Amino acid sequence: MSLEKGMIDRKSAEAQDRFIPGVASAQKGIDRDSRTVDGVASTINIDRDGESILPSAFKARAQKFLASNSPFAAAHTHRSPDGTPTQIGWIMGMDIDSEKVGAKFQFAKTNLAEEWWKLASDPKGKGIAFSIGFIPMEWASGSVAELSREFPEIRQAVKAAGLADDDRLRVYTDIELLEISGVMAPSNRESLQLLSAKMFGREKQAEDFAAAIVELMGKAMDERMARVEDKIVLLNDRVAQLREAMHPEDDFSNCLSPEERGEELPDPPSGKKSPAPRGGGRGGEGSKGGAYEEASRKAQALLG
Repeated sequence: MSLEKGMIDRKSAEAQDRFIPGVASAQKGIDRDSRTVDGVASTINIDRDGESILPSAFKARAQKFLASNSPFAAAHTHRSPDGTPTQIGWIMGMDIDSEKVGAKFQFAKTNLAEEWWKLASDPKGKGIAFSIGFIPMEWASGSVAELSREFPEIRQAVKAAGLADDDRLRVYTDIELLEISGVMAPSNRESLQLLSAKMFGREKQAEDFAAAIVELMGKAMDERMARVEDKIVLLNDRVAQLREAMHPEDDFSNCLSPEERGEELPDPPSGKKSPAPRGGGRGGEGSKGGAYEEASRKAQALLG
């Protein structure tokens, strides 16, 4: 079996933000005057998904990242609902060796940054954890034995993770760093942060998760449609009752006066009054006005 290697197009669907849990910073390296903290942003260790980022994967684009805004963000939150900044500072420098990627974090003076600074600089605390947001550019996938021969620098990390030679592993050999975040270090392997943050190489899990959501939405829609159909049936019954109460076979046109029907009355003979319409108009004795009022009362009772 040979190694599988790949490159990812910057504009492809696979080229999306990935997040890797980092490690807590030590208390040394805190400068309260300059509001800076030294910490470890990434290591060569095998993560929960059976993946590793080589520290050398940062080198090609590290200087370009540092020359940019080099954002230090809060928990990979790239935007807030009300538009307030989620950036809590900047990455001022990076130190890359064979085992890890260190960084110097400069804290801003916003309200959100102040909360993170309190956690990081608390003399009685344990520092904060860091996590990188990146786009994978190149990778190699294969068995632990194959990858250990190709990348000898991962052997100690493989041993620490307790992996067998035939276990599968993916190694990122080139990435584009987007930001580094302050995060809590989750101990739960199935935490939501990991699920939403890093799905690369776990397409089946993502598909199952999406299918479950679709199924739940389908059931909810079916239940809602059933309630709507019941209301439609009830409404149709009420309409039928109204039609029956209104006696549609009756001709109510005779209940209207000639003026209401839009008819022109002939001029009365000189000195004589125009006779009243036959039936006494709407509601008159012996006319269909009584039926009209009765139907109206029934309709109001049904609708009431």
